[in-house]
Amino acid sequence: MVNSCLVTGANGHLGNNLVRILHGKPPAMTRGIIKSYYGTDQSCNISKARRELGYNPGSPYDALKEAIIYLNNHKANNHGN
Repeated sequence: MVNSCLVTGANGHLGNNLVRILHGKPPAMTRGIIKSYYGTDQSCNISKARRELGYNPGSPYDALKEAIIYLNNHKANNHGN
């Protein structure tokens, strides 16, 4: 058992400390990083990609659905490894 104290970090994030204990490394995305992007415009002009590459993105819902299916299949295929 890990003998550690779950004290909130400098930014007051209990979750970050919990991730460090459970996974042995800091989280990839901290609350501070997420907060720095929250409310900002993250849109990009993809007209050149559409025109030159034929890029035609699907809906976010479909992308998430496909990612979940892929990850579930990948997890099932590598279960014994």
